[in-house]
Amino acid sequence: MESSFGVQRKVLALLFLVLMVFVLFVSLLYFLKLQPDAIEKTAQSFQETHRRGLQKEIGAKLETTAIIGTLIAKNQNVIDALEAKDYTTLRKEIDLLSQETASSSSYRPRFMLIDSDLKTIFRTFRDKKGDDVSSVGIIQHAISAKQTVTAEAIGRSGYYMRTVTPVYNAQNRFIGLVSVHLGLGSIVRDYKEEGIYYGLLLDRSVVGEQYYASDVVINDKYVTANAAWFDDDFNTMAKAVDFNQIAQNGYMLSDRYFIASSIAKNSQGKEVGVHLIGIDREVFDAALASFERSLMLIVLLFTLIFIGTAIAIYLFVKQRVITPVQTIQNGLDSFFKFLNKESDETTRIEISSNDEFGLMAKALNENIQKIQTSLEADRKLLEEADVVINRVKHGWYSQLIESSTSNQSLEAFKNEVNEMIKATKQHFVNINRVLEDYAAYDYTSKLELQGIEKNGVFEVLVNDINKLRDSIVDPSKQ
Repeated sequence: MESSFGVQRKVLALLFLVLMVFVLFVSLLYFLKLQPDAIEKTAQSFQETHRRGLQKEIGAKLETTAIIGTLIAKNQNVIDALEAKDYTTLRKEIDLLSQETASSSSYRPRFMLIDSDLKTIFRTFRDKKGDDVSSVGIIQHAISAKQTVTAEAIGRSGYYMRTVTPVYNAQNRFIGLVSVHLGLGSIVRDYKEEGIYYGLLLDRSVVGEQYYASDVVINDKYVTANAAWFDDDFNTMAKAVDFNQIAQNGYMLSDRYFIASSIAKNSQGKEVGVHLIGIDREVFDAALASFERSLMLIVLLFTLIFIGTAIAIYLFVKQRVITPVQTIQNGLDSFFKFLNKESDETTRIEISSNDEFGLMAKALNENIQKIQTSLEADRKLLEEADVVINRVKHGWYSQLIESSTSNQSLEAFKNEVNEMIKATKQHFVNINRVLEDYAAYDYTSKLELQGIEKNGVFEVLVNDINKLRDSIVDPSKQ
């Protein structure tokens, strides 16, 4: 029988082998797949986070321009000044509203007022006025829709998040439009405080060679959206961009920068340029190291979980299999020692579970007890037989073997010995009775014994006694 310790060692060896395979698999997965992917994941995370952040910022600015435009279009003082063509009062009212907006938010919107003939009344950001804006798409859209229209507007004068709201008088007659503009300056400043380079590059084929807002050309294909918004640090980073790599991956990693990009589109969904967001390489490396540490912790956690599971499986197997097997083996060893007369008692197999091992232990205990009881009875019978036979050897035939056993062979042996003792005793009784008659000078009866072997000791004894009788009764026969 294989030792339960051997089974235990095999289980431990199997678990250790599985653990080593798991560790090897995790190591290969980490170094061949997870670690190389860490750069990609970190880049994608940065790109997606800031893409969403940028969209949120632009969306917030567009919403702000819509709110401001709607408030101005519904301002009664503005309506009255527009209807009366009192542009001096109108300018004062717009300046007042602009100051109120500046005091309540971090945004600095710019305004353009347009009369009912679609000519500019004034701009707060330029001195130009009186120009015809009827061909501007967003203005046409607002007039035809008779409602506020918000969009990212791009032209030779620059890029703006723009809202155009038509103004109507009390009789619902169109009397002009309000155009509210916000730029990217505040977004650039917020990002710079976080150590992030941000800027918008516009395709020169879209804005034209004569682009008034900026003369900073990047890679001959792009121009910065506004020279005032973006400083030299951004311009230096932008000039280091490999636009082929950016177009392929959505990001690039150089010795100095990590740069991500997203497509910039106008209100019609046409691509007009790219948003660039970058950080210094050491900042990216720190983020990458943090991601790799998190990845390593996850791998370590899974490894610990696996080890814990393996230990739990081992303890379960040990409790449910190895320990019961060991208990059964110890019980059987004790029983075999008892059978081989190396021990006088057996050890009961103590397993209290109701599973197969528990049922096996119960059956073994019952059968071992039966065998032990039977062997004890056999031993007792043999010991008694030894005593009886020793007494028979010394001439005592009045004691029989009284013990019984379930062993049929021994029981048959006992019965045969007892019958032998009884028969032998009876022979001696018959011989003694005849000899007593001869001693009383009564030679009438001859000695006869039933059931004796021919030519056996008893037959010789009977013949000799009868010869002695005959010689006494008839001396002439001597």
